[in-house]
Amino acid sequence: MKIVYLTDDYPPHTTGGAARVVYSLAKKMKELGHEVCVITTVRNRSEEGISSENGIFIYRLVSKYHERWRAWLSIYNFKVVGRIAAILRDIGPDVVHAHNIHYHLSYHALKQARNFAQKVFFTAHDVMSFAYTKFWPRENDCNLINYKMTFWQNLKIAKKRFNPFRNILIKKYLGYCDKIFAVSGALAEALRQNGIKNAVTIYNGFDAVNIFLPNPEELSGFKTRHNLNGKKVMLLAGRVSHEKGAYLMIEILPEIKKIVPEAVLFFAGVKEEEAVKFADYAKKFGVESCLRLSGWLDEGGMSMAYLSSDMVLAPSLIFDSFPTTNLEAALYKKPVIATCFGGSKEFIIDGKTGFVVNPYDKNALASKIIDLLSDKNKADSFGQAAFERLKNDFSLSRQAQILLQYYKQ
Repeated sequence: MKIVYLTDDYPPHTTGGAARVVYSLAKKMKELGHEVCVITTVRNRSEEGISSENGIFIYRLVSKYHERWRAWLSIYNFKVVGRIAAILRDIGPDVVHAHNIHYHLSYHALKQARNFAQKVFFTAHDVMSFAYTKFWPRENDCNLINYKMTFWQNLKIAKKRFNPFRNILIKKYLGYCDKIFAVSGALAEALRQNGIKNAVTIYNGFDAVNIFLPNPEELSGFKTRHNLNGKKVMLLAGRVSHEKGAYLMIEILPEIKKIVPEAVLFFAGVKEEEAVKFADYAKKFGVESCLRLSGWLDEGGMSMAYLSSDMVLAPSLIFDSFPTTNLEAALYKKPVIATCFGGSKEFIIDGKTGFVVNPYDKNALASKIIDLLSDKNKADSFGQAAFERLKNDFSLSRQAQILLQYYKQ
């Protein structure tokens, strides 16, 4: 089959979770014997062009604009739509599968795909198909989540950037798809509550055979550079931010230190300007010496960050659709303490592969962290169970086979 993946971002120009999912999926489909192409975007003219990577043709188109126009250009980006149509016309794909297209490639690409492909699919990785920004739960109770975003709520969030036609047009363009996939059941339900009903759940997957293992000298050097030797390391990786629970973790770190003095909090992949803010905030609580900050890490660097940790944290205060850090942690047999808001609870088995917590309950969150930091046997047991769950139920091979069933229908 000829398969084209659409994604706003693609490695090595990004480390975002959705981009990495597409990257892995494209490689897997190529391994299975299919002809695979990727259409993506870059910000710099020097990065534009066509390249072949691992036998996959990558078409990189330039798209850069001010955030204020996102609600309009995410629907129809005049800078790229013509070129997308031309590429699809030349390829003549059997399948076009769009992922994150809500910034640069734009939802109009789905209509173009319908003109040139036999099958068109869209995977929702987040709430941007119905919300202007990340979705904050209106109740802090894990059992009382209302996912409905009203017209007035979006207007209040977007303010002058509001586009009254945005959500209406998104639903229209999604109508060109044969099927919509959601990366978790929680996200599928959120889509349904907001009028997007043609969604089924297909989980992201990773294959354990693709794990990167550095040599002992590299790992030792990494730990030394980041002052992790002899420490109990709590890792927060990915898009480290307030929404992901970064400041919350700094706030509860003093309580953790009382019981586990060697505990340190490691933020991986932090921009320089954000690192300064985190460091300043840590000083307010007297834990600046317990905070470890790294800049951008490549695949090898992230592998060493996971291997250097005792546990991985995903205590998002927002609706977190299906954090890829949960799967990455399982690859390296690390337990995860994750938020109850979103799809983490669909991978993490509470009390067996990690803990699912309400991040607004700081005492409960700190207690679960202390439990795992204080009991290495339990942490190791959780990590091994997470690895087995990943291997058996959330593998990339399983994800690819499920998708191929839809591709071939």
